[in-house]
Amino acid sequence: MKTRPKLGADIEFFIYNGKLVTADKILKPKRERITSTGYAFFDGVQAEINPDASFYIYHFVDNIRKCLIFVSVKYPNGLFSVSPSVSVDSSILEGCQEQCFNLQCNELNVYSGEKSVYPDGHTFMKRFAGGHVHIGYNGLKYQDLMTEYKVKVLVKVLDSVLGVMSVAFSHSKAEMERRKMYGRAGMYWLQIHGLEYRTLSAYWMASPVLSAIILGIARDCFTIALYDEGFLQNFNEKEVVGIINNNDCKKAKKIYQEITRPYFLKKSVDNIGLISDLVEHGYEAVFERKNILEYWL
Repeated sequence: MKTRPKLGADIEFFIYNGKLVTADKILKPKRERITSTGYAFFDGVQAEINPDASFYIYHFVDNIRKCLIFVSVKYPNGLFSVSPSVSVDSSILEGCQEQCFNLQCNELNVYSGEKSVYPDGHTFMKRFAGGHVHIGYNGLKYQDLMTEYKVKVLVKVLDSVLGVMSVAFSHSKAEMERRKMYGRAGMYWLQIHGLEYRTLSAYWMASPVLSAIILGIARDCFTIALYDEGFLQNFNEKEVVGIINNNDCKKAKKIYQEITRPYFLKKSVDNIGLISDLVEHGYEAVFERKNILEYWL
């Protein structure tokens, strides 16, 4: 059975012009509406876009493209990077607006039920780029099915499938650095439209093709949570959490080959060949260009 939730995201990225440029020099602090496309603003040092959600993956991917075009017009010739983490120093932060020092987020952990604790951005010299996936079901026929229990099932399915696969897709030192503070297993927040899954970094905005793959897998996870919950029994929850939190690429590949790939083949999931290449080699070997605009424009 197929489902069609409304898919969205909030995605952060870094802008360079020889060196890191804080996004408050380019964008407004509050969401700036891009006609019929979404929003763009600065969220600390990094830029952030909130493309309008859609029931259709490629429509949403096109909204990402339009948001990136909007920012690129604001800052021509910039290099847009989806590195999961970067280092900053006092020279970069000098003169920044106060919001650039606010590292607080709203999120819960499905396993512990606890909120995260974040450092003081005035003294902490790292910044991170998240690529949070939104799955909208409120106001749709799925709303009554998404009980508190089912929400937790959905987050665990997302971890077991998309979260573990993302460890294989993106396993750089920068990714590991982010997971020390953000992007831990089981991170989510409830929104008015449905669920925000907060574990992923922004790596998946590296290209339109990769974005479509990630969104398709997220939709598949929603279907599994609603109608094939027993699939979760194939995974060891403690192992899944360890793979994500420790960025254990070797175990992530093993889980994919033994559990996820056979399931995808059975369900005739699209792009299985490319997905397997991404698991084996990582997204940076497949999408090699450092400036993501080269893929989007």
